[in-house]
Amino acid sequence: MANQYRKILLSGSNAHVAQVTASSIPQATDNNTILFADSNGKVRTLSALTYNSSNDSIEFAGGTFSGSFDGDGSNLNNVTANLGSSLIDGAGVKGFSFNGSAGATASLDLYTHGGLVFYDNTTDSGNDTGDGTHTHTLGLSASLAGNGLEFQGSNNYSSLKIDLDGGADGTSGLGLSSDGLRLSDNLAGQGLNSGSASNFGVLNVQLASNGGLIFDSDEIQLNTGLAGNGLNWATNHSVLEIDPAVVVTSSNTITFVTSSNITAALTSDGTIVQTNGGSGSRAQLIHNPVLELNLSDTLEGNFIFNDDVTIAGDLLVEGTNISASFNTQNLNIADQFILLNSGSTTGDGGLAVQSNAANKAAFIFYDQSANRWGVSNDSVNMNTTTHEITGIANAALVTVQIVTDNEATIVASSPLFGGSSADNSLGQLKLTSSPSTNESGVFIYA
Repeated sequence: MANQYRKILLSGSNAHVAQVTASSIPQATDNNTILFADSNGKVRTLSALTYNSSNDSIEFAGGTFSGSFDGDGSNLNNVTANLGSSLIDGAGVKGFSFNGSAGATASLDLYTHGGLVFYDNTTDSGNDTGDGTHTHTLGLSASLAGNGLEFQGSNNYSSLKIDLDGGADGTSGLGLSSDGLRLSDNLAGQGLNSGSASNFGVLNVQLASNGGLIFDSDEIQLNTGLAGNGLNWATNHSVLEIDPAVVVTSSNTITFVTSSNITAALTSDGTIVQTNGGSGSRAQLIHNPVLELNLSDTLEGNFIFNDDVTIAGDLLVEGTNISASFNTQNLNIADQFILLNSGSTTGDGGLAVQSNAANKAAFIFYDQSANRWGVSNDSVNMNTTTHEITGIANAALVTVQIVTDNEATIVASSPLFGGSSADNSLGQLKLTSSPSTNESGVFIYA
């Protein structure tokens, strides 16, 4: 039997097998129930049919038959038929009657201006198609939509809507909401919005949260907070100026006014030097700014940092011998993924946990030749670099693939892992989220 995905039967689910073989089945006795298979292969019972062992026959305890029967009926007893009251037309039905002597056809009686017509597929056939025209269906008339109304779509007469000028929200500035007609969202252009969902009749100017503009008595003006450090309002909300109490400028110096003035002068070669203020200049500057030391791009020699070092950018190490020692019991790695066997196109890889035996470890490994993950017990040499899921101390991991496929698609599919060898693929599971009613949705490759 070839390997393929096979359904696992679960408690309460339907069983679907190609063949059932049973042994030691006892002889049928009186009143045993007879089993039937329906068109879908499901087993059913009929309580009116039972087995009579005395004459080896099937007995019908009562009920009705339908269909065709062969024979002259000589063995049928007490068969009678009664015809009920005649069926006649009522309101909305064209005149007809049926008494069982001959066939009759009923047709709907539609009013000429009642808004209802018959359709032959999507073709309007009017409101009178003649008796016996059973291929026609009933629907709203296309002419039901008067001025200002239209149906939702072509050949779709199940829903009426207001006919707006232009597209879905109208080019007339009107739109529709759950409460009825309103101004269209398109009416609000750049810098405007159409208000809240409950008040589409008002247009508002839309200000950026950090745009420097505010409303004052329904008028737009500059925000008072626009004047930051070193700036003042010369005229409220209209003219900004440099704050002379903070920064004083001249042709080539900038004076920072603190407890004692510190002057930085621009020299002819483009460098900045401190002309007064003494030591500790950083602490005397406004807001305690950070002073940078301009070093050469290349530093030579050996360096020792006694305290912490923070590198804001990337750290690129180009040496051929890198040695690192971590004095920690628990290794915390912020990276989401760890790349092993980097730069290689072949070879196994994984993690090893040293066991209590010398040089022995338990592995979680990837078998590259089998294209499948596996585990080992703790008897494997910790220096082993090649692992096979079929090894005597190893086992393949059972993976579960969640799919939405039906049973036929799953049975015909191939496993996600295992490579070209069928043995390497065994034991993988697929679970479908869309099983047939009362059917198991669990499949195993075997």
